[in-house]
Amino acid sequence: MKTFITLGVLLLSVAASLAEETTDECNNYQELSDAWRSVLNHQPESRWDDAICDGNDTAVGVDEGWYRFTGEAGDRMPVQAPTMYRCGTHAGIFLNGQHPFIEEGVVTRQACAHFSDNHCYWSWDIKVRACPDGYYVYKLPKPVTCKLAYCGTTVDTVIPDEPVEKHVPDL
Repeated sequence: MKTFITLGVLLLSVAASLAEETTDECNNYQELSDAWRSVLNHQPESRWDDAICDGNDTAVGVDEGWYRFTGEAGDRMPVQAPTMYRCGTHAGIFLNGQHPFIEEGVVTRQACAHFSDNHCYWSWDIKVRACPDGYYVYKLPKPVTCKLAYCGTTVDTVIPDEPVEKHVPDL
């Protein structure tokens, strides 16, 4: 009986420590909410000059820090490689691995950018945390080269292989 009580106290201590650790990055982050970050945003190859570069674009790019996907960008990074010319850029960046559970704390995962036929042509490590209120935060560095941008999605989003052509009726 004494062992169960000691184990229970230990588990409560660990849970309290995890809750304290989440206060910083789960409360102090920048939001990535632009619709162009969505995996559903397909940009034709011909618009290369308009492609976003999270590494250089000071107006919309990222500086190393904690970020949360919100709004029209979605609520998380995709775990499936987006096809080229999505997410407002040439090569969209996705999370190569699964999102963590809250009890895992901050984890290291691989970020990849899909280029040509290689789903992980460029890669580097990022940090990810599941926050108690049901969202994820990511410690993102600037991408390793240009015309790469971090993509966002929602839990239900399936990334089409090819862009879906939208027909606009004549009025």
